[in-house]
Amino acid sequence: MVCVHIVSATNAGGTFSPLGGISTLFVWQRDILSFSEFFALTIPCLVNFLIPALIMHFWVPKEVPEAIQEKVELRRGSKRISLLFVITLMITVSGNVLLELPPAAGMMTGLGLLQFFNFYLTKTTIEQESDFAHVYRFFEVDVPKIDNNKTF
Repeated sequence: MVCVHIVSATNAGGTFSPLGGISTLFVWQRDILSFSEFFALTIPCLVNFLIPALIMHFWVPKEVPEAIQEKVELRRGSKRISLLFVITLMITVSGNVLLELPPAAGMMTGLGLLQFFNFYLTKTTIEQESDFAHVYRFFEVDVPKIDNNKTF
């Protein structure tokens, strides 16, 4: 039941923003709608989300799952990758609205920034030899390196 609501919410959110889904991104790239025209879809998107949510509300149990107390450790560069995502969205929208560039130009610029950051992460990784390196050498196999920084 909840999965149906997730799909409904995803469709509503994807229609609301030109960056929400691949189909709306294509509509925006083809100049079928401008960026600001997507905001006119706010009310239909809310209706598309709220009516199924209201109907499903009566069948979802009111139980609260037990919280997990384990600490999640983010990989090296995770927060900066999230920042690059936001920067990509800003470049895409402002490039289209202010400079009349196609949205694909902004997305490709963001992809380029992400590739540069990946190169930086790869080059600054501190590698250590595996604890089982002697076994790999015995069988004449390349010894894998341990990545303590948990890069992507």
